Formats: sequence, C-alpha cells, structure tokens
Amino acid sequence: MVESETGNKKHVRKPKLLPKYLEKTKIDEILERARNDNKKNYLILLTLWRTGIRNSELINLKKRDIKVDELTIRQGKGHKDRIVPLDNHLSDLLQYHTAKLPLDDVVFPLTSAQITWVCQLKHL
Repeated sequence: MVESETGNKKHVRKPKLLPKYLEKTKIDEILERARNDNKKNYLILLTLWRTGIRNSELINLKKRDIKVDELTIRQGKGHKDRIVPLDNHLSDLLQYHTAKLPLDDVVFPLTSAQITWVCQLKHL
C-alpha cells in the first residue's frame, strides 16, 4: 500500500504470478502411489487430473451425471452446467465404482477439506 501526499492511501496491485504446476512424471508417480495404496483415493485423483473439474464439482457429482464418454457438471462455477469429456479408462473406473449406487447418490460423499487432504497426502 502506498500513501499519497494528501494522506490518502492507494492500493498497489501485486503482480499476477503464474500458477504452479507439477511435471507429468511427478503426477504419474503420485497416481501410481495412490493406485497401490488406496483405490478410492486413486479414483479421486485421477478424476480431478483427467477432467480438470474443481473440488466442489467433484463433491457434487452424482451417478446420473456420468455417461459413457462425458460428465455433466451441474451448477459449477458461475452456476452454469457444462459437459466434460471422459476417456475410456476413467469412464470404466467410474462406472465400476458407481455400479451399485442409486442414480441420485453422490459419487464421492466427501467434504472439500477431505478432497484437499487426499490431494496433499499423495503429493508428499
């Protein structure tokens, strides 16, 4: 914050930084560790990684939103619905994971904090 000669405070914008990201090899290591450790955590991480959906969108994902080749994200950012493509491998895993769920049940009944914990746990 900078103060002017008249005593008024002016806000100075901080420069925007580029987002941090993980190298593909590191992501592969994290996913492999999760696959060997906990299948549900693996599916959570793989879904986030391959679709790019937000934690809040994952939490609200219901079985009825999963199609063979796409996810329907309902009321996402900006309260808009959108379609996200699915690759065959992830689609098969999600279909298997949700096989016994009723259509209106959420796929991952977790909180945002629990999703964040899974992501941080596998990042170590």
